[in-house]
Order: sequence, then C-alpha cells, then structure tokens
Amino acid sequence: MKELTAAATDKKNEYRRQGAMFAFECMSRAFGKLFEPYIVVILPLLLSGCGESVPSVREAAEGAARMVMSQLSGQGVKMVVPALKKGLEEDQWRARLHLLPYLVRWHIVARSN
Repeated sequence: MKELTAAATDKKNEYRRQGAMFAFECMSRAFGKLFEPYIVVILPLLLSGCGESVPSVREAAEGAARMVMSQLSGQGVKMVVPALKKGLEEDQWRARLHLLPYLVRWHIVARSN
C-alpha cells in the first residue's frame, strides 16, 4: 500500500499516478467489502486524482472511485462520509464536482432508511 500511495502522489510521473488508480480499482473489485479499511486511506488520493488536469489520470481515478464507492457497506459509508465532507473543501473544482453524486445518493438512501 505504501508503494501505491507513493505512486499516486508522484507529481512528476503521470503513468505512475494512473497505474496506482487502476490498482485501487482492481483491488476494490477483487476484495470487495474486505477492502473497506483501506478506503479511508486512499480516498484523499482518489479525490486528488479526480481533480487532475491530466485526462488519463482523471479518468482512471474516476473509475476507481466508482468501483470503490459501489463496494461500500453501510458501515463503510459511515467511515467515508467525514472524508467526503472534507473533500468538499478541496481547491480542485473537478474533485468537488465528482463528490456530489455520491453525497446525494447516500443522503437519499439514509433518508429512506
């Protein structure tokens, strides 16, 4: 996980950042709910990736975020919501824009329960 975190934050190499996002997506798909404890760690990286100016990295981060968010249980959502709220304070407008659908969806689900 340390190596993926380092790759996701490597500002000089867009291919390492993109590869890290693909790895997060694959790990989430492979491990499903077992990957939840790591989501809090990688969520800021995914949000930064969603705000990237490099299209290939941004698309990889968006795909990873979709996969990660689709695998969350109710407890996982509770763990992630504070990080998502903090993500709304991001300077990158793309990252904030990417958060809104998840927040709206979870708000609707929470109100119906």
